[in-house]
Amino acid sequence: LSDIVEHATTIKSVNLLGGEPLLEKFNENLLIALHDYPNISYYVLSNLSIPEITTNRIFQLLNKNDSVTWAVSFETIGERYDYVRNGSSWDLFQNNVRTVYEITNKKLLVHFTYCIYSATRLVEFFDYVSSVPWFKKIIIQQLVTPSYLNVSMQNEKIRDSAIQEISICVDKYHEMFPEEMQQLIEIRQALLDLPFINSSEHFNKIKNTETILSKKIGIYELWPELAESLAGDHHAKTT
Repeated sequence: LSDIVEHATTIKSVNLLGGEPLLEKFNENLLIALHDYPNISYYVLSNLSIPEITTNRIFQLLNKNDSVTWAVSFETIGERYDYVRNGSSWDLFQNNVRTVYEITNKKLLVHFTYCIYSATRLVEFFDYVSSVPWFKKIIIQQLVTPSYLNVSMQNEKIRDSAIQEISICVDKYHEMFPEEMQQLIEIRQALLDLPFINSSEHFNKIKNTETILSKKIGIYELWPELAESLAGDHHAKTT
């Protein structure tokens, strides 16, 4: 912190990233120390799962600065959001996004993770983002690890479903989200070029994670399009 303050006059921007920046005590000290340096802008990437966000000290300090860009990370909606973003809730998330938007009067960037949870639900995600006034550009990031959630590491049925979903999404949103759709086109081509693999271990790993996290609703109920493919892998392995 002292080193940052020493060079504060030459710092142009500060990124507050994950873990969760609104829970990182150091960030409060940092913002207080840099309060008198208007030359610094901030980029905040949060999952916005903080209860009573307006009373959060770091959020309050950030709101005193006009040069803050807010970005939020999510890739699923509704019950599927609750499943993926363990410990948060869809209602809490939406309320916090609305709060940030209304207080700052600025739209939020979206960091979207392309993975097995989002690959077959692209259309409903973009339907949601386009239906509310809170968001602007979507930054698509491809999950690499763990491999059992990596779309590139799935079996032929799941990858075919993912490829088909990209095609439907691109047809629907190529004008509204041209940059994002170009990213999806490139992902689709990469999926088409890759050889298929045996993903028989994925079933057990996903179900084990559900058990550890005490999930009341499982992946097959929330993503029925994945059920046959993943269960088929498991059946093939045990057979």
